[in-house]
Amino acid sequence: MANPKELQEAARFSIGDRVRVTGILADFYPEKTGVVVAVEPNANGIRELDRYVIEIQGMQMGDMKFADFQLAMQPLMQSAIPARIIEL
Repeated sequence: MANPKELQEAARFSIGDRVRVTGILADFYPEKTGVVVAVEPNANGIRELDRYVIEIQGMQMGDMKFADFQLAMQPLMQSAIPARIIEL
């Protein structure tokens, strides 16, 4: 069995990462993006079952814990300008 430090290092998201809620749960969160404020690794080392406490601006529903599979990394910046192909 891995020690807690090894489990923490194996987590997909880290404290401070910007993430977005995905799947069915996303419908319940008008502002679907937040910041990871705590990581609770799964005791058996199953990364998909790691739990993350997320701070979502404007939400005050108590504990905001999500499993790894309920979250996705939020890009730092999304371009509003569509890409175009430039022929040389």
